[in-house]
Order: sequence, then C-alpha cells, then structure tokens
Amino acid sequence: MMAGLVLGPMVPVFEEYKRKLFPYGSQDTLASITGLGYVLFLFETGIKMDFHTIMRTGRKAWVITFFGLVTPIIFGFATRNVKIMDYFSNSPLEANIIMVGHNTTSFAVIVALLNDLELLNSELGRLALSVSLIGDLLSNIVVTMSSTMVSSSSHIPFGVRLGSLVGIAIFILFIYRPTMLWIVEHTPEGKEVKDTYVNIVIGILFACFICSLYFNMPPKDAISLSLLLNCKGVVEVTMYSTALDRNDILSKTYCVIILIIMVSICTTHLLVKRLYDPSRKYAGYQKRNLFNLKHHSELKILVVIHKQHHVTPITEVIDLCHPIVEHPITVDALHLIELVGRSSPIFISHKKKKVVSLNLHDSYSDSVVLNLKLYEHDKEGAAIINPYTAISPLNLMHEDVCHLAFDKLSSIIILPFHKKWLSDGKLEYDDINIRSLNCSVLEKSPCSVGILVTRGIRLTDSIFRLALVFLGGRDDREALCLANRAAQDPSVELVVYHIVDKKRTLQDMENLETRFDIAMLKDGKISHYGFENVEYKEIEVEGGSQTIDVLRQMVEEHDFIIVGRRQGIKCPQTSGLQEWSEFPELGPVGDFLASSDLDCKASVLVVQQQQQICM
Repeated sequence: MMAGLVLGPMVPVFEEYKRKLFPYGSQDTLASITGLGYVLFLFETGIKMDFHTIMRTGRKAWVITFFGLVTPIIFGFATRNVKIMDYFSNSPLEANIIMVGHNTTSFAVIVALLNDLELLNSELGRLALSVSLIGDLLSNIVVTMSSTMVSSSSHIPFGVRLGSLVGIAIFILFIYRPTMLWIVEHTPEGKEVKDTYVNIVIGILFACFICSLYFNMPPKDAISLSLLLNCKGVVEVTMYSTALDRNDILSKTYCVIILIIMVSICTTHLLVKRLYDPSRKYAGYQKRNLFNLKHHSELKILVVIHKQHHVTPITEVIDLCHPIVEHPITVDALHLIELVGRSSPIFISHKKKKVVSLNLHDSYSDSVVLNLKLYEHDKEGAAIINPYTAISPLNLMHEDVCHLAFDKLSSIIILPFHKKWLSDGKLEYDDINIRSLNCSVLEKSPCSVGILVTRGIRLTDSIFRLALVFLGGRDDREALCLANRAAQDPSVELVVYHIVDKKRTLQDMENLETRFDIAMLKDGKISHYGFENVEYKEIEVEGGSQTIDVLRQMVEEHDFIIVGRRQGIKCPQTSGLQEWSEFPELGPVGDFLASSDLDCKASVLVVQQQQQICM
C-alpha cells in the first residue's frame, strides 16, 4: 500500500519513471492479476470460516454487531446535508459508497490483524472474531442489495436484477453448498481527511464502544475492540478500487481513503498493543496452588494432552493426588490440536457429549476423550473428568491453557514434556512446539504448574516407589504438598530426601525461607507419624557434585521423582548444575534427571508454585 501510494497519482513525483514502469495498457494486466489474487484470497478465507460460530455466539456479539452496523449508517445519512458536507453535494453516489464501504466489517481482515497482534485466542480476540463474522455476513448482504438496487446498468430492469440476486443466493445455499459438503464427506481424510470519513469512523467507534461498555467490559478492552472492528484491509481496498474503475468515486477521493486505511491500521496496532494485555487477568490476588489449599477442600487439576500416548502418564499423576470417593478430584483435561484449514480457533466441551465405541470414522480427539472417560469410570466417583478440545495456532495455545485454568479455578496445571523416550532409552520424538508452549505457560499461568517427564509406566496394583527431592524454597514446598497427598495411598512408598549444605551456618538456618522449609518438614513428619510407607532422610552434601551422586543413586531406587523447579535460586547444593542446564524450564535438578546421559527409568515431575500473584 505504501508503494502504491507513492506510485499513484496522489504523489506527483517520478512521473517519467512511472510512465516507463507502467506503460499504456499495462494496467489491464495488473488488474487481471490483482483480481485473480483477490478471488483466491476470498476463496481461502471462505473455506476457513466456521459459520456455525454465528449460531453459537451470544447476545453480546449480536448487539455489538447490530449497533456497530446501523448507527454509523444512520449518522452518515443524517449529516449528509450539513454544510460541512457540501463536498459531496454533486456526487451523492460517491458519498453513499464511502459510507457503506467504511461501515463494512471484514472477517478476513480482522483475523489477519488479530493474528499479527497474537490476540487470536484471547478473550478480546474471540469476541472480535464473533462480531466480525456476523458483521461480515450482514454487511455483505447490505452491500450486495444496495449495489443491485443502484446499479448503473439502466438497460436491465430492476426486477431482473433483483431476481438474479435471489436466484444466485438460492443456488449457493441449496445446491452449491450441499454439493460441496457432500464432496468433503466422501473425500478420504488427509487428502486530507473529509468529514464524511471522520463521521463514519467516529460513528463506528462510538457505537462499538458504548455497546461494549453496556456489557460491563473494561474501558480499555472496549476501546481495543472498537479499534479492531474499525480496521479495513484488502477487502475494502478492492471494493474501492472497483468503484474507482467504474468512475463511481474520484481518484483523489480514492487516494484519501487508502491513506486513511493505512493510518488506521498502523494506529490500531500501536494502541491495541498498549491498551490490551491478555495475560493481565491471570495476575490476581487469589492464591491458587497446593500449598494454600485448605485441608479436605476440593482439588482441581488441569491436565494438557497433545498426543494419544500422553493419556496414561497423565492419569498416573492424577493417581498421585490420591482421589477417593470421600474427597473426589476434579480434572479438566484439555486436548490441544493445531489449527489447520480454519481462520478462527475452536474450543469444544465434551462434558455433555456421549462417547460411543470407537470406529474408523471417530476423530483423533474422540479417542482421547474415550480413554479419559474410561479412567473416570474405573475410579467410580473418585475422579471427575471434564474433557475439552482446543483447536488453535501453535504460538497461541498457551492462552487456551491459562484461560481454562483461570476459569475453572485450577490449583495446578500438568504439562507433558516435549521429549519422549523408548523403553531402551532411545529418543522417540522431540517436539519444539510443545516446549515453547510449556515455557509460555510457566511464565503466564494463573496457578501452579507441573511438567511431566515420562520414562516408565506404573504397573497396576504394584508398590509405587516415590521420591521427593527437597532443597528448599517455594517450589519445593509445593512439590512436598503433592508428595504428602500421594503418601495417603498405602500402595505408595514415599522417601523425602532433604538435601542440605554441609557447611551451612547459624545465619543460614535463621533465614525466613529456611525456617518455612523446616516448619513444613516438621509438620509433615508429625502428620505421617506411624505411616510405614513414609520415610524422611536428611543428606548433607558439599557442592553440586555430591548432589549429583545422590541423584544418580536415587533414580535406581524409585519409579517416580518429584522436584521443585527452583529456577534462578542459587545454593551450594546445586552449584555447577545451572551452568550445564539444557532445559531451564525444568530447573537444575529436573534438568539433570531428564538428561539423556543419565540412565534413568524413573519418571520426573517438575513443580513450580504459582507466580502470578498481586501483592
């Protein structure tokens, strides 16, 4: 658009070079190529649209769309005869085109803008997508009908034009669309600014802003939504180009409109980035973690599943929380799938869906849901599973995870590690996208987070040898809370390894964090008094090398190890480990236990206590 502005008639420079670059007759070729590209763009956008979203949208989206569409049209027509609008007195058609064109809402433009701003999965982004999809449908109906009624083809009667429009609509809805759906179902899977512009822009912004405030949206969010829905793009540019080719608008008017579109897009990017932060709502005053969970209160967990083989290790972690009928655990299971072939993300709740026996036509997500429901059935009321599926872009999946955890008041999120090993120790797969997701969730999560490194699977009805590595700090105390819950299961043998610095001083012991650690360990020993399946060991070490020796021996004696992340905490027990860390998201101890150089058959759960707390 910048190049077109410079090379166009509005900027009178390089006239000689312009004639050489675009000789007489070249405009027809460029117009043909442009038209072909625009048709392909609309085709790609159209097949990615999910029109069922219109039926699922709530009252808020419909109200914002209606008033955002009607208010600027009424305002524009009401101000046409005002003296400041005399510029258009000799060209009412031009004024009408501008009013209608700047009042349209393009779904394709809004999707591209939200994707650039990385707001596609945010709460504001989902609302903007719903409003834009409804607005695109309604505005296209208005544009099509108005262009049919005011067509310059005077030799064609109005009744013929209107009948042709109705006939095309019937053909698309009842013949063409069902045919396309039939083909899809039978295809194997895989295969200087004038006052008119200002009034219209103000009208749209004002209408969307007021409607957003009516639904108790924060003012900053309402302004951001108004700015997003007011943005124009390739669809509107093509519409104005067509009007220019038909001499419905002047060339200088066209240049001004393009300039306005460019300025509005650039301004919207800057303002929305400044006004709206989707992660700010996760930083609350409520403490959502295991440490602050009251005794015998309901535990809510969010587990994330990417692939089918993640289900069994995830259920193993649920078992560690010791779900019983008297104190059941609520598990929200989120199956994440990459968004392919659609423009807008999809979030599905399977809570009310009946999962039937598998057949060849069942989707990949249904098999995951079925396994989770079978696990829920085996627990006989001890675990309540609420399965969900989120289909979204890879770089925005963390928004789905954090939003669901925030909405469901989860105490901890369990994430699978991005690597998986075979039983012989060989690496089976390494997914960098999963690692990126884990890092984003660790940074923005509204609750505690656990990353599960799977090495082996627990055998049914066998003694489960569980270890906890405790060096101190918030994360280790969170991990100890999880281990204490697991110890309530008689089939779990828990050993708490309290690794301390051999050269610690009295001043070190008087440290506030250290005093918290000692108090919590003492409470654990008291609560587990008389438990034959719980053992506490205090091990003194000198430097990180001796800690490594302890960890090497530990992996041979246990099936599952829980550790705190302790990222950024420096202590003598882990000196030297952080410098060689390959995966900082696991912390120094977790990174060592997950190393491929370590002959480890034990699974590891790295725990980070809730970070997003406003003090």
